[in-house]
Amino acid sequence: MGFLDDLFGKKSKPAAECAPDKPIPFGFMHCWLCVKADSPEDVIQKLGLKNPRVCGWKDAMNRIKEPNCEEVFVTPVFDGYVLAVNWGIDVVARNLCALDEAAAKFSELQYFSDIGVVDLFEWVKYVNGKMVRGYSWLSESGELILNSGEPTPEEVNLGYTNLIPDNDTDWDDYELADGEMPVEIAAAWGIDPRTVDKYPPCTGFWCEL
Repeated sequence: MGFLDDLFGKKSKPAAECAPDKPIPFGFMHCWLCVKADSPEDVIQKLGLKNPRVCGWKDAMNRIKEPNCEEVFVTPVFDGYVLAVNWGIDVVARNLCALDEAAAKFSELQYFSDIGVVDLFEWVKYVNGKMVRGYSWLSESGELILNSGEPTPEEVNLGYTNLIPDNDTDWDDYELADGEMPVEIAAAWGIDPRTVDKYPPCTGFWCEL
């Protein structure tokens, strides 16, 4: 029996029954994990995701658009990274410990949120379980939720060095985070969600939390 059968004690839908399709770019209005991993199965197991089913990109991305969707789409390995799309909605503000716990299971973990409805813009990076950088700005309420660590070299190269440092600062002296920043930083740190269509057709896994 394979990994999925071992984990759940039942036959999972074979990939042959779900035709691979072209990866679909995403970013704006999404949140996602990007972790260094050898396989999506490893990520599913370490994140404790349940009932994984083989799923194509079009189906997965359409499901994620549905209101109150809490399932997660786990991709194949892209250049040494696996993406978990729709994982961790509001995790920084509501349950940062859950992100810490997930990061402890991987040599590198990145988290991004680019939710334009409430203007929530976030990027967090862990190396060997330690948060080396974290920034979370909720523009709707003008609240800085997280500012941990110094800007990474990639952020410096992008010019993101004058962001609001705390909630007592005069906004006029600083730049506000916006919807371009999470995806630009994601691209610089590892995988650009806007260009995943450069990878060959493939399937991933649709999972429950």
